[in-house]
Amino acid sequence: MNSQAPESATQENSTWFDELLADLSARSEATLAELQDQNPADIDVATRVPWLSRQVLDWLYEIRASLNAESRAAVEAWKESERRQMRRFRELVERAEQRFQASLPPNWHGEGLDFPAVEELEQLQLFEGLPLAWVPPSQVLRRLLRVSSFAERRKVIEEESTVILTSCESTLMQVHDPRLTEWKATALEAVTVMQAGSFRAGQALATVALDSAVTEFVTNGYQHAVAQTVKGKATPPGTLATSLPAWDDVDHPRALLVFYGLWGAHKRYWKKRGDDVPDIYSRHATVHTMSDRQYTNANALIAVMHLIGLLCMLDEMMTEQRTKLTSANRS
Repeated sequence: MNSQAPESATQENSTWFDELLADLSARSEATLAELQDQNPADIDVATRVPWLSRQVLDWLYEIRASLNAESRAAVEAWKESERRQMRRFRELVERAEQRFQASLPPNWHGEGLDFPAVEELEQLQLFEGLPLAWVPPSQVLRRLLRVSSFAERRKVIEEESTVILTSCESTLMQVHDPRLTEWKATALEAVTVMQAGSFRAGQALATVALDSAVTEFVTNGYQHAVAQTVKGKATPPGTLATSLPAWDDVDHPRALLVFYGLWGAHKRYWKKRGDDVPDIYSRHATVHTMSDRQYTNANALIAVMHLIGLLCMLDEMMTEQRTKLTSANRS
């Protein structure tokens, strides 16, 4: 019985709200009928405008030329106020969009890049484990968002391998915090061996570096950041206080674009249980198998992009932390 109480309360609230809407609608219809029965010149709404419904006010505005001077002035003042509010609302929306766009990683700032719906983003990152922050570069990211299947996206990554590796190399040059020096050097080495054609070696090296970076910098803050289950229950972002945050929890797109992809790259794989080796990039399958199904050019590129995205995010956070500490010391 107790388990049904929340559902019952929700139904009661819904019924009450529906009844309220029905009552307001009926009142609006009655007021409209009352005014329509009058000679427009005799309608007196100068002091009633704040309490009239939108339906009634829209009708009054349509016939404003026939209203008396006071009622016409009141209705026109309402309309002008509404226009100002709408302009203000549009400005706020535009500013919010600009702030959101500015908060995205640099690779999202290219022309023709529209941020996808959360559902699409979850498919790309939580299910396919794709890195989307800092790398790949804008032109590759644009292609990835335009194709509709996992197989097509893998093909895009393989076709753009030279562009991706060049971008990885230049993006790593933006990482400067000394705490990240060893991981930066390893990421550059992984890029170099891939540029030489040794993608299997690059995938293994990038995965080991990624694994240690996640342990060092991520799971010490979010214990279950990349955990797929806890006590038998699935733990995608937003599930637990120790899980990664979800898109509706925080407003840090750069971090979430890194974290979501990392979670997807840590899908469960148990060789001892006879699990099939996944063909999508998997930290676990890379570490525990040598299968050609897992070790591919696309997965090698995905591994190093995950590493670089994480390093860039950490470097940015460390820089902000240093700046705040410097400002605090000066004050």
